[in-house]
Amino acid sequence: MLVALLAVLGVNLLVVVALLAALLGRRRWLARRPGAFRGAARVVEGDARGLRRRWTAG
Repeated sequence: MLVALLAVLGVNLLVVVALLAALLGRRRWLARRPGAFRGAARVVEGDARGLRRRWTAG
């Protein structure tokens, strides 16, 4: 359904596929870098340099 809508709007589907591949490739590349980890950190009490009290997207 989404593909049909994009086709009606005149969006080149090859461009959409290329952007999606680039996005997924970058995420994979970033996840494999040295020092990368899955997780999040925040400050519960006190003050820590470089960390915030609220969750932020990484």
